[in-house]
Amino acid sequence: MKVYLTEDVAQLILQSKEEEVEVTLDLGKTSARVGRKILLKMPLEKVTGDFIYLWDGRELFKIAIAAEHYYKLRMLKGAPVLEIDGVRMQILHGFSSPLVHPKKMAHKLGIAEGESVLDTCTGLGYAAIAAAEKGAHVKTVENDANVVEIAKANPWSRALFENKGIEAQNGDVFETVKTFEQESFDKIMHDPPRFSKGGGLYSEEFYRQLLRVAKKGARLFHYVGNPGRGKGRRLWKEIAQRLEKAGWKHISHDAGLQGLFAEKKHI
Repeated sequence: MKVYLTEDVAQLILQSKEEEVEVTLDLGKTSARVGRKILLKMPLEKVTGDFIYLWDGRELFKIAIAAEHYYKLRMLKGAPVLEIDGVRMQILHGFSSPLVHPKKMAHKLGIAEGESVLDTCTGLGYAAIAAAEKGAHVKTVENDANVVEIAKANPWSRALFENKGIEAQNGDVFETVKTFEQESFDKIMHDPPRFSKGGGLYSEEFYRQLLRVAKKGARLFHYVGNPGRGKGRRLWKEIAQRLEKAGWKHISHDAGLQGLFAEKKHI
């Protein structure tokens, strides 16, 4: 049995005086009363800091990868988030949980049962899962193998690999999208890395490819965030202009979701 631990959970067990402890062992997805003697067999004193740890019955691991970049899973607002070089990948500002933004995005896009959805940047898979929960068939693409490994270790990402309505694909979506048939998707969710890291995914060329694979009447949500806001720059306006040049219509800015909605014309 895999057990997921944070410092808060470890300290709760260590400090308890009860024979049984009400505790979560899967990062808050469920909780149960467990015998304290059983729990104390784990090296709880080693569970420190803001890391998430995995106990496999023999060894304790941090869910983190040190490679060209540093990848780390941690708990924030009740669910795991991914940090790369200290930069948070999930959207939390203005939301009560990392799961809220993808759920609201799926709702506002109007994703419906039986539709085909493209999720351009998988991450932990929360957007793909939110779309699949609405009964959609989701194709999701992730370019970073380390992100995929972190997602596999995250119990909140399990549906990404187990839900038959989700097809997870590894690759650079800038190139991969060119292999998709035209007019394949009813809805597109585009949450790229920061502009400084994922420039090609903010290009007119890429937006034209998204338009090509979108069905007539399809809708797009493009997360932008608020970079450059303090300097008076409005990146979303620049992106809206590129989307328009690429052929997208009815472009609107959603300040709450920090992104743009757009449509492909019906004719």
